[in-house]
Amino acid sequence: MRKIFILTFLPILLLNGCVDKKESQDSSNTSNFSTETYGLISYEYEDLGEKLIFWDDVPNIGLAHYYVYFFSRTCGHCQRIKDLVIPNLLKRKIYFACEASREHVTCSVTPKGNFGEIDFCIPGYPTIIEIKNWAIVKSVSGENEVLSFLNTK
Repeated sequence: MRKIFILTFLPILLLNGCVDKKESQDSSNTSNFSTETYGLISYEYEDLGEKLIFWDDVPNIGLAHYYVYFFSRTCGHCQRIKDLVIPNLLKRKIYFACEASREHVTCSVTPKGNFGEIDFCIPGYPTIIEIKNWAIVKSVSGENEVLSFLNTK
């Protein structure tokens, strides 16, 4: 009877121990990979604080040259890049952020020109516009394009 027990249950106990050990190693590797390898901190758009502005404030910042990042909380692209974009915006003095609004719509192209001469709209989310002397001089839209733009400016 002892031989049957040893031959039947011992291999199961040994295999079970190996599986549990491997699973615990895998789960610890996963948590180390995400935090230690990249060191990313999770951000929320509320973390932007005073850099969050309303649509009506975009042309009235009071600076001759600045940038505005447009986002939507329901945009998957905006959510994917927020942990990279938010700290980038926080460290720059002339960058602001504006959330999507039901009153304002997107358009196919951001028109360039003075705010008094154009109807203000953006092509989608995420988008960064550059404003010089109260005119939109550049617009960059899309997840990769916004990240690339922030890396060069």
